[in-house]
This record gives sequence, C-alpha cells and structure tokens, in this order.
Amino acid sequence: MKDMLWGYCLKRLKIWSRASLMSSALRNLPSFRNLTVLSVGGFGPVDTYLREIVSRDGGTLVTLDIDPAHQPDLVSDICNMGSLLELQEKRPDVIFALEVLEHVMNYQIAIDSCYSILKPEGSLIISTPWVTPIHDRPFDFHRFTPAALTLSLSQFTKVEIVARGNFLDSIIMLMLRGLFSQR
Repeated sequence: MKDMLWGYCLKRLKIWSRASLMSSALRNLPSFRNLTVLSVGGFGPVDTYLREIVSRDGGTLVTLDIDPAHQPDLVSDICNMGSLLELQEKRPDVIFALEVLEHVMNYQIAIDSCYSILKPEGSLIISTPWVTPIHDRPFDFHRFTPAALTLSLSQFTKVEIVARGNFLDSIIMLMLRGLFSQR
C-alpha cells in the first residue's frame, strides 16, 4: 500500500512540476506544418502530446529512446544519433529532448549529436530540471545553470533560455519530495 501511495504521489508531483513544460517548449513554434520532429527520450506524456499536435499539423514525429521497452521508432543513445541512417536521410527540422540531458553522462556529445543531424536552421528544444532531487537512479548525472547551457549550445546561432517556475515552486517541490521520499 505504501509503495502504491508513493507511486501515485510521485506521478502527481511530476504532472504538477511539468505543467508548463510543453507550453514553454512550444511557444516559438506555432506550427509543425510538414516538419519532421524528433522526440528524444520523450516516452509517455511528452510523445503522446507531440504526436497529437505534430500529426494535426501534417508533420511527422519520430521517437528515439535508449530503452526498447519504451517502444520508440528508433532505439539509440542520443550521443550516437549521427550514425543512424534514418536520421541521415531525413534530417529533423526540430528535436525535442525534454528532461533528458541530466541523464546523459557526456551531455556535450549529446548536444553535438543533435546539432549534426538537424536541418540547417533547425531547432533544438531542451529542458533540464534545476531544483529536483536525484531521480531515475543511477542515471542522473547533472544539473545545469543558464551559463553552462549557453556555453554548451555555442554552435547554435540563437540560444534562448527560459526559466520555468519560481522560488516558491522549488521550495514546495523539495518539501513534498522530501516528505514522500523513500531515501
């Protein structure tokens, strides 16, 4: 019973903490008309939402994940995308990697891999948590400052970093995670 309650609470916390994630990520992309969109590690609600809006606009969504159990279109590590023939032939216009980079040991290789397969003038849309406890153990490696992200994205011509949430959201999230944490 305790595990079931813990699972339910974590799911609700994740929904609350990510409530504005998609609207923030999509604010500069009014349409996916005829675009090829790659979603990296977006298993679950992210891919479901993207599939709905991309297909509504006549675009194509391709999913990529390292875990075959998530049933992605392509099974690969974000760091090795440049070697995938499918992505060399049909390069994406937009790549979404939401809440992924903190789980990648060498995030710079991942960013470079995204850059190498994007179409010219393509967009990479990423999000990373800041005030979030360690999760998905043992594969949670990094937290990023805006300065670190700007430096890591230096090969892109335009970089915009938008902070979501506020101080109060962070305090509430940490308190709730602390109350329900098993460790």
